[in-house]
Amino acid sequence: NLARTDIRSLLYEVIMRFQSELIERAISLDLNLSPEVSYAVVDRLKLREVLSELICNALEALPEQGGCIGMRTGVSENGSALLIEIADDGKGIEQPLVEKVFNSSNTLLDTNTGVGLTLTKAIVEQHGGKFIIDGEPGKGTYIRLQIPFQ
Repeated sequence: NLARTDIRSLLYEVIMRFQSELIERAISLDLNLSPEVSYAVVDRLKLREVLSELICNALEALPEQGGCIGMRTGVSENGSALLIEIADDGKGIEQPLVEKVFNSSNTLLDTNTGVGLTLTKAIVEQHGGKFIIDGEPGKGTYIRLQIPFQ
């Protein structure tokens, strides 16, 4: 269901879904939305679920109080793709666990909420994009979505 979508509006909509939890848990949000990023042709509902899943995972990785989630948008060097990056300073993840998640139907977290990282990656790939996840135990997790402009 691809349509021209206001990416900034979509990101703010996702963040607002978690507003009360961010406030209650005193979690800092570092938001850097590039002025170059405005619209992209994407499946709005699927991308919203992807972003929500990634924020949920970041929240689960953070302590009960405090911590930081960063979100940044940009355009690839050659201008052909939308970049969305999400990072947290939570408990992090070991790379072998990431590979295990992507090579099975398991999700990273023991939870039934959201679409899970396996489906998140599949949705990004349905858009012709790339999904990169990197983490280090005790240092946090970094996720990068790269979705080509249509």
